[in-house]
Amino acid sequence: MNGLFGPYIEKWMHLITIKNMLLLAVISAIITDLGLHILSLIFSKSPFFKTFIWEII
Repeated sequence: MNGLFGPYIEKWMHLITIKNMLLLAVISAIITDLGLHILSLIFSKSPFFKTFIWEII
């Protein structure tokens, strides 16, 4: 299995750093927050946004 994926992984290994992973996590959180905000604007009268699950999200 290592022989099959080894060259491919080695090609991209220099991009996998702590800085890039943290940057990806922050960007993902921002996109998720914007998406949830847009959904709450589109479906503002939905009873889902008054539920306990929405408060946790």
